[in-house]
Amino acid sequence: MTGNFTENKSVWRPEPTTRGTWNLVSTSIITMALCTWTVVHLNVPGHGEKDKQKWRKAGWLTLGLFAPEMIAWTAYIQFTDSLDLGRHMRAAFKEPEPPALLKQLKNILYKTLTHCLLSYNKPSSEILSDTVDEGDSKTLRRNPWTLVHSYYAIMGGFSMDTSAEEQNFMPDDRTRLTLTSEGVRFLAEQEPHLIPDISAAQIWDKSKANGLAKALVCLQAFWFCVQCAIRVGSGLSLSLIELNTSAHALCAMIIYLFWWDKPLDVEEPSLIEGENMRIPCALMCMSRDLWCCRVKQRLLHPVITRGPIWPGRILPKFEGEGHNNIDLLKLSDLLQKKKSLCMAHGNLKDYEHYLERPSGGICLKHEDTLYGFKFIGYSSGSGSDQSHYLHLKPGDELRWKLAAQAFVRYSAAQIDLKKMFHNRMLRDRAPDWPRLSQRGLTPSFTIAGLIYGGLHLTVWYYEFAKHSEEVLWRVSSMAITVSGIIMIFTDLINSMDRTLPSLFASAIWCLFILLYAFARIFLLVECFLSIRHLPESVYVVPKWSQYFPHFS
Repeated sequence: MTGNFTENKSVWRPEPTTRGTWNLVSTSIITMALCTWTVVHLNVPGHGEKDKQKWRKAGWLTLGLFAPEMIAWTAYIQFTDSLDLGRHMRAAFKEPEPPALLKQLKNILYKTLTHCLLSYNKPSSEILSDTVDEGDSKTLRRNPWTLVHSYYAIMGGFSMDTSAEEQNFMPDDRTRLTLTSEGVRFLAEQEPHLIPDISAAQIWDKSKANGLAKALVCLQAFWFCVQCAIRVGSGLSLSLIELNTSAHALCAMIIYLFWWDKPLDVEEPSLIEGENMRIPCALMCMSRDLWCCRVKQRLLHPVITRGPIWPGRILPKFEGEGHNNIDLLKLSDLLQKKKSLCMAHGNLKDYEHYLERPSGGICLKHEDTLYGFKFIGYSSGSGSDQSHYLHLKPGDELRWKLAAQAFVRYSAAQIDLKKMFHNRMLRDRAPDWPRLSQRGLTPSFTIAGLIYGGLHLTVWYYEFAKHSEEVLWRVSSMAITVSGIIMIFTDLINSMDRTLPSLFASAIWCLFILLYAFARIFLLVECFLSIRHLPESVYVVPKWSQYFPHFS
């Protein structure tokens, strides 16, 4: 049987050169979701805070949805902190520095290609460490300190644990406290053997994401940004949702640039426990207890805010005189008189102290000294300081005793006690948000606002459905762009020792915060509202972009 048929030709038949609304929206939503969900790298949760960590992550995901540049700014701050900690730790461990920047970039490029092609799961810091020339450097550690270790330490990866102790000496019956970067530095200088000698691969095993997963997200983000840039260069219109998504994609690539070596969703830290950690741990706990201290009659840096670790228990005054706050503790001249200390059987010589043992503890009155630490009562109301008492439970007494031994042990090391008491060495958990007093905070925040807000200002003459939407878009974009400048302005006013300018700056900042929050919400909502009114050129697809690998 034969019949007529058209001749087949071997020709390339391109995809349609237009796209529908669903393709536009779905591609943007998928890219935005990937760039929000995968980039949030929270620190290790506190002991028993796994449920709180879920809510904490939900909050950061919301922040990433409305203000992705804030997460990029946080990643930059943590990156600089990790580099600084790494230099300090390698110097303490007598390890060589990693190779030059150009060689590092070469290794990172090689590692990225390896991840993509072979699904190789080796952290970049390990590749970098493989290229370090050990030379004649001598170190007692088997594994070199890498950027992965620095991130792990900053995110709360090392914790001191006393759950196995016969008598717990941590404040408020805690059994685990997280080392801050200052605490890690202190241990590296004084007790380096206490820091767990683990490899970058062991740390990476705790992470919930590998280099391949990060590379795929970066590939999708890169494709989206390039597609938007080509559309603009070709004279094709760009929808607002694509503009907003490209901002998320750009921030995601910046975040991964800084957080590439930070483990994701680590749930449990590496514990430091045992007999050898008791003395340094007690001293680091006391550094938060001491709100004011003196060594050799010299006033060290006072901590004027009550810390969360152990604020002290307030006892009523005798004879119904009411309650008063106990605000000050200070260290007596322990180093000068350390020869008069006798730690045998827990007794002290040449130190007068008032002992009273209600419920198994010790009650100190004003000017009493115990293990070299002197208690000073401070009254916020009327009354004499002599009538204040501080109650120490048996665990608190043990902590004071161990801390006194630490001062004797470390006195020859010329420890910077002023810096030590000023910094927090132990916390319940490592905070995810940078310290507001951190150096470089305002400039980096300003740059992040200029980039993100400036990107939204590029559609100044976009054809909105309503004039009111156009005005609100411009105002919202300007508010985000100048947010860092407003912060600098208020900081300058607050630096003036005048009450009226400070109140004026506070009022401006409060009003601006409301405008800033509204701007964040409006920009995202308007991106979806604008779908109802799009120019025809938005649906035209550049030919090359159809063949670039991506999710849609």
